[in-house]
Amino acid sequence: TEESVAYNDEDLEGKQGEVILTVPADGFGEVVVRSDSGTIAKTAACLHNQVIPSGTEVVIVKMEKGIAYVATLARDDLNL
Repeated sequence: TEESVAYNDEDLEGKQGEVILTVPADGFGEVVVRSDSGTIAKTAACLHNQVIPSGTEVVIVKMEKGIAYVATLARDDLNL
């Protein structure tokens, strides 16, 4: 059997990713999500209207019209 690498944007909700293009407080940056099926880059906006610098670990809170609305991860949430 073949596995499908197709996904819905909603499948990305709750996933962790990394900001690869700084997300400004009032605009769009870019986030990348790595998974077993590959790497997915999405336009990103901050859920809380804050600047999120490149390299920051984030979680995708919701997907809307192809845009990932993200929030930063607290260190306590990383389960290290």
